[in-house]
Amino acid sequence: MDHSLPTDFVSRLERQFPDHAAQIIEAMHGVPRTAINYNTQKPTNQRIGKPLTWNPHGRFVDAEKQFALDPLWHAGAYYVMEPGSQSLASMLSLLSMEEGAWRVLDLCAAPGGKTTVILNHLNDQSLLVSNEIHRQRSQILLENSIKWGRSNHLVSNASPDDLTNSGASFDLIVIDAPCGGEGMFRKDHNARAEWSEDNVAMCAARQEDILDAAKQLLAPDGVIIYSTCTLASAENDNQLKRLLDSGEFELLEGWDQLSFAEAGALQTECGWQFAPGLTESEGLFISAIQLKKGGKQERPAKERYQRWKGENTWFDHLDSSHVFDVKGNPRFIEEDVLLTLEQLQGAKIPVLKAGIGLARAKGKHLVPDHELAMWSQQQKEAIELDETAALDYLRAQSGRAAYPKGWQLVSFEGMNLGWMKSVGDRWNNHYPEKWKLRLR
Repeated sequence: MDHSLPTDFVSRLERQFPDHAAQIIEAMHGVPRTAINYNTQKPTNQRIGKPLTWNPHGRFVDAEKQFALDPLWHAGAYYVMEPGSQSLASMLSLLSMEEGAWRVLDLCAAPGGKTTVILNHLNDQSLLVSNEIHRQRSQILLENSIKWGRSNHLVSNASPDDLTNSGASFDLIVIDAPCGGEGMFRKDHNARAEWSEDNVAMCAARQEDILDAAKQLLAPDGVIIYSTCTLASAENDNQLKRLLDSGEFELLEGWDQLSFAEAGALQTECGWQFAPGLTESEGLFISAIQLKKGGKQERPAKERYQRWKGENTWFDHLDSSHVFDVKGNPRFIEEDVLLTLEQLQGAKIPVLKAGIGLARAKGKHLVPDHELAMWSQQQKEAIELDETAALDYLRAQSGRAAYPKGWQLVSFEGMNLGWMKSVGDRWNNHYPEKWKLRLR
């Protein structure tokens, strides 16, 4: 397969960035950078690597590392994430999110990288809905969200238009829009063969639809943070200029004062362009706009769920007023999360996760939910495994060992991995089968 850069792309890049095109094109034949975003509520002793200047929780790491063989990755201690996309952290810093109760929507969230950045910035009074339109990709988002372990979090599987029918509104909407992928040409050579000007135009039309739906979901004075992994103005500046020209939006105050230029990013008319050769990243555009006035007025939700009245073996320490019966299983759901859950389900939107699953009915009994094991607030004492035993556990292997009888948490370097059930001189593995490690 021919992995050379498309001729039309090169010509447009030379017109668009005449002083930098040669540098970008040369770098696109080089080696991509790899980084991780650490989970602020699951601290580890392995905070190694060069820090990212645009994310205090980000680190550059060795691209050759097999992350799937690191139990800490499975435990949700960090997320492997393209460096430039972590610039979202700097944009969020403009919003003083440590104050107040923010309602946030990650509209195109799979596989979940930006969700992890947002959750690192949310206080306990705020909530995040991570949405993905494609069903298969929503399952990947669900897995990564469960491993991150936050209770103020929902995962949904819907189109942007469906969400507008829910009555929900959000103070902040993050849109990492589907795009032509020019910024990933160094990392993904197949993207070069799939590129065309027609595809750029198709993506631009789809982005307009997504932004128009997002506008309907904004609360008064709401903010949209918009990003793509492409270099095309049609998918970047032009998308925002359309909304700015309408008079309804303005660029978020302070966007042009961020230190991205010091990292090599180019300031465009409406945002910032990261690019290989200029920054230690792949290609990414990011900006933020704020609604001047108006915004969607929220409709009240109908109460759909009752408080849990069954056994509470696994969660007797929790405030029972936040434990609800969801399809016969107990879930820990705080008030604002419950309101949003009821709004979304009232519009028949599939919700894959809301709050924290505490247990699941199995026959006449309850068994602890994997979400409970991964919850960052989980404080139950765990059985510590060494690396070999932890990898065997992640392969869903059971074993022989004398542990206290009953359900036990297992961990690696203090990070919980999941549940086992000890039955004397042996134990049964209860790691989710669909997530088990298949690498040797």
